[in-house]
Amino acid sequence: MPRITESRWLADHTALHAMMDLSDGLAADLPRLAEASGCGYKIDRDALPLRGNSTIDQALNDGEDYELLIAIAPTDEGLLLKSWEDSFPEVPLTRIGELTAENGDDLRGGFDHFNKA
Repeated sequence: MPRITESRWLADHTALHAMMDLSDGLAADLPRLAEASGCGYKIDRDALPLRGNSTIDQALNDGEDYELLIAIAPTDEGLLLKSWEDSFPEVPLTRIGELTAENGDDLRGGFDHFNKA
């Protein structure tokens, strides 16, 4: 399900620097968010949430996830996590990395809507 309620809550309760949905997969959308923000990124692959028997490759490349990717200041993380848990106890919020001055990772892939495969 699209995270409409959660995105509105985040916009109202958080000092967001950026937010987008992961419609094309993390490997495609994180580089877009970083480029639009004028920075690089570094992800913690071991922190990526996996559903069922999903692999890290699937977590990076599958599209239409209906999940949100947000960027906040590190100093706001603790307060955000506590407020989030109080408001959405059934929806995990996971720190998967950080935006950096220079690119620390090179993600390629994502969901290609026009791929014939």
